[in-house]
Amino acid sequence: LGEHHRTMGAVLSDLFVDPESLPGGSCFSPACPGFYSVDSDTGLNTTNCRFPTGNVTSWVWWTSSGHNEHPGIYVDCHDQEWFGFMQIIFLAGVYGMILSWASDMISNGSEMLLLVPAYRGIVGSVVLPVLGAVPDGAIILFSGLGSDAKNQIVVGVGALAGSTIMLITLPWFIAVVAGKVPVAYASDGSFKTVYNSKFQDQVTKYNKGHPPKTTLPAWLFTSGVKTNPDTRISGKIMMATALLYLIIQLPAFFAFGKLEHGREDISRDDVVKLENPWFLVGVISCFLAFGAYLRWCVKTSHDNENANNKVDVTIANAISDGKLSLTGAFFNDLDFSQRRGSVSGETDESQPLVGNDPAARTHRRIDQFLRKKFTKYDADKSGTIDGTELHVLFTDLGEKSSDFASFKTAMDKDQDGKISFEEFKEHMIAYIHSKVARYAHQSIGGGSINVYEGDEESTIDDIVHMNDDDVAEEDEEEENEGGLDPKTQQWEIKKSAFKMMGIGTLVVLVVSDPAVDVLSSLGERTGIPAFYVAFVLAPLASNASELIAAYNYAQKKTPSSIGVSLATLEGAGIMNNTFCLGIFFLIIYINDDIAWTFTAETLGILLVEIGVGVIAQRETMTLFDACCVVALYPLSLLFIALLETYTKLN
Repeated sequence: LGEHHRTMGAVLSDLFVDPESLPGGSCFSPACPGFYSVDSDTGLNTTNCRFPTGNVTSWVWWTSSGHNEHPGIYVDCHDQEWFGFMQIIFLAGVYGMILSWASDMISNGSEMLLLVPAYRGIVGSVVLPVLGAVPDGAIILFSGLGSDAKNQIVVGVGALAGSTIMLITLPWFIAVVAGKVPVAYASDGSFKTVYNSKFQDQVTKYNKGHPPKTTLPAWLFTSGVKTNPDTRISGKIMMATALLYLIIQLPAFFAFGKLEHGREDISRDDVVKLENPWFLVGVISCFLAFGAYLRWCVKTSHDNENANNKVDVTIANAISDGKLSLTGAFFNDLDFSQRRGSVSGETDESQPLVGNDPAARTHRRIDQFLRKKFTKYDADKSGTIDGTELHVLFTDLGEKSSDFASFKTAMDKDQDGKISFEEFKEHMIAYIHSKVARYAHQSIGGGSINVYEGDEESTIDDIVHMNDDDVAEEDEEEENEGGLDPKTQQWEIKKSAFKMMGIGTLVVLVVSDPAVDVLSSLGERTGIPAFYVAFVLAPLASNASELIAAYNYAQKKTPSSIGVSLATLEGAGIMNNTFCLGIFFLIIYINDDIAWTFTAETLGILLVEIGVGVIAQRETMTLFDACCVVALYPLSLLFIALLETYTKLN
């Protein structure tokens, strides 16, 4: 220890390349004259530099002629600068890929917890929004923690503004384009989206012959999506939380107004002192709003249409991807319902599909999921499937092939080889309930047991006299099918989810700091203000998953899927307005020598969020509306640049 003792931050710093130590940077040695200010003792500028050796006097010094004091060695200054710039570009790409990968880990891990009913309410309403904001929050945090916070804070502003504006414009446009369906116009001027495939061709043909009266291209108004009440409520919350920026913006207008009018008794330091208490007010207000939003999410989680639709989509994807079987997905829900029924004397297998209690929602989910799967395999649309299609459907649901024979025999009692959806659903639910009843009290990882009426259990004598090939075949089949009982499936989901979230969060926290350094250095080397660099690049790294998710949800072309897609984007905007803005206010409050000089950026954010929030109130959102939303992204950049260039709002 002693003089060799080093802080954890210093140890982590050495894991990454200091951008300023690369050619063209202020800490590069050998370096060309003019790249840094010369220190009188060492000939090097050591401010904010990290020297691995800890002994700057051992570095080679280059003279003003462009070569060192030893003849025969020459360095071309222009080549150095260009080579260093390419290294910065490479580092930006690497850090961006790592942050994007880590953000995906956090997002996918937290969504996996939606498959665990015990966590579902808190995950959908609290964990998903909070962890989704972690990448942006980390970049904002580290931009204000370094020794060069005054200069690097603009990277945090760029990340906050870019993330907020990009998330509610570009993915919004992608979602509407991917999920659009024909819009029908009635003679009285009313219109609505048409999701029923039977009428879509008819509406499309009619629109071609009778286009809407407009001076713009008609196709901008003949397709669109339908929003739901929850999406419109989230839009209002987003607009309301955007007003939190005014907590510091209004005092900043007042303070700088005095400074600009030449008040001799007002200095820039006085402005900082005047603003500092308002940053504390902003911190408290943002986190109170953050808590209120999470409380609202928890309170409405059971009734929120978009939240429930997201759970449905997550369950369907997990079964389709083989992460869960149908029984594993609904095991805990049905186990709770059965235990509740055993107390009340009610049975759960004939639960109605109406109502909003947990049992009704569970059976509604099962009914909807089975109906979609059944329709997929009913190729001739006759309303029935045969035995071969039933076998494929059964295994597609993640259930064991070894259970299929008894399942089919019990279901197709008339032996006509045709199975209707009602027959399939009735026996599938009975099959799930029988497995739940058998597995409910079994320990995690327990062995395989027979679970459906009609199964013939092997006796001990049968097992003893079973040949090795039969045993090997069954083991192989069990392994290939996953073979995990429902409790073990749920346990594995939890382990994978927490592992992914933990790794993703750790990587984000470690990589965000060097990523901020790279974005700042990239701005200095290109002559482009670091704000604009971070505005464009930071969201691509931290929010790329939202772009993909918005498209994946919306392309299902249902009102529920577009609702999930748009509500997720609005939720991200609200988190930036509360959680991330609160962090930003906090680091400025701690660095009590930083003034609020982000008026243009604030006005740009408010303009976009209010604009998108107003458009989100429309029940039918056409392609024209989506084009207006996405146009706000480049227009906001232009708006901010014009304010900073031609006014004193910078």
